[in-house]
Amino acid sequence: MQKTHIFSLTVGVIIGIILGYITPFALFWVLCSISLGVIIGIIAYTYPPHTHARTYLYILSICCIGCGVGAMRSHVFHQTLDPELDARAGTRVHLIGHIDEIEERAHNQRTILYAHTLIDGEDRIPIHEKIHVSFDYGTTLDFGDEASVQGVLKKPEGFITDTGRLFAYDQFLAKDTIYATISFAEVNRESVGRRTVRSRLILLKKNMRLRILRIFPEKEGSFLVGIILGEKHFIHSDVQTSFRKSGLIHILVLSGFHITMISLAILWCMRLIFPLRLALAINGIIIVLFILMVGASATIIRAGGMAMIALIARILEREHIGMRGLLMVGTGMMIHNPRILLWDVSFQLSFLATLGLIIYSPFFAKKLQGIPQFFNIRETMSATLSAQIFVTPLIMYQMGEISLISIIANVLIVPLTAFSMIFGSIAGITGEILPILQPFIRLPAYASAHLQITGAEIMGSLPFASIYVPRFSFFFLVIIYIPILWISWYVYKKQSTP
Repeated sequence: MQKTHIFSLTVGVIIGIILGYITPFALFWVLCSISLGVIIGIIAYTYPPHTHARTYLYILSICCIGCGVGAMRSHVFHQTLDPELDARAGTRVHLIGHIDEIEERAHNQRTILYAHTLIDGEDRIPIHEKIHVSFDYGTTLDFGDEASVQGVLKKPEGFITDTGRLFAYDQFLAKDTIYATISFAEVNRESVGRRTVRSRLILLKKNMRLRILRIFPEKEGSFLVGIILGEKHFIHSDVQTSFRKSGLIHILVLSGFHITMISLAILWCMRLIFPLRLALAINGIIIVLFILMVGASATIIRAGGMAMIALIARILEREHIGMRGLLMVGTGMMIHNPRILLWDVSFQLSFLATLGLIIYSPFFAKKLQGIPQFFNIRETMSATLSAQIFVTPLIMYQMGEISLISIIANVLIVPLTAFSMIFGSIAGITGEILPILQPFIRLPAYASAHLQITGAEIMGSLPFASIYVPRFSFFFLVIIYIPILWISWYVYKKQSTP
């Protein structure tokens, strides 16, 4: 499939999903779009091959069919809370279900309950619902355990953030098909869950976290846990604020960048022993296991998929594979879960940042030839500029704050991330197994983590580090992206032309 066909399919799916959500006529758009696409496709077939008219009609046909698919998925995916639970919203309920991975917070624990039974007096009502549950420390539970949960069932609601933006918390949870929460729940284990590959990987993750927090100082240890295991909530709030103001918050969020770092390190080691294809296969298996270990959420799965695409494109030196792969992965994920297009900010930022890297990295690499390559400065600056072009408008719209020193901060801080992750991971895996070698492993991990935190705190404390952006409409955001997309299309076409 050609890039233009994939691009037209992606555009069509996006339009269809939006139409499916903002209008009450999703089925109408499905029938009209698919019918129109088929008709245009038949008309295109009557034109001679390799003519512009046939090409443009095929592109329009694919776009219309994609619009129909997107509208259909947004209509089918529109689910609501189970009627039995919906009728009991705001009241105390008693549920039985299986526990997902437990997230440890400062004051409580959080998990997702896959509820299968509602206890109502003597009645046991079968249900099938995911509930966001928070409960106090003291209850011992593990992934996969069957548990009894009692508490007040509530429907989540949106709230206004410090920057005046509405955070649609209900839609944020709904993208993961979660429509209810229970806070301060009474949780008791009913039975021990069956041990699986996922449960063993989660246990490995827990042991790594405990080792890292034990062998490093609190601030550096929590930072390493956040960037290696994706547990951002362990990182101190003041550290997160410093990273946000200095434009480095992406370092704290496990993303394609982090998985790419891990993948490159694994591939480098594997290439010392195995040929390229076998090394790639082993690398892929390890990355899949890593994704399962850190949670296998939609965000991590997307990051892993995009990281593998970027890795393969880089190894084969074929940038167009990255573009085609990005569009295919992004479109596939939107078709699978259309809500991520509108309500998953991490998906939006990751997709746009990767798009910017694919389009503009070659462009800036040529323009920045005069900058030294020492310590990867040129590549880091090129990647930062490339990503910022696409994500800056969305950050201003969603978060209301933009860093003015992000380019300088990224050039100075980002290269250290690889050292923090690689040596921090080794320290977390080996723990006290190799006490003689531990100083040589801990020292570079501690030094790089400490330098990153200190650098972010210094730059984030500058009075001009970041500015507040007044709230503006979604329509204005679209207007901003129109010239960006037009220029980007021109740049990409010019680079693709021999």
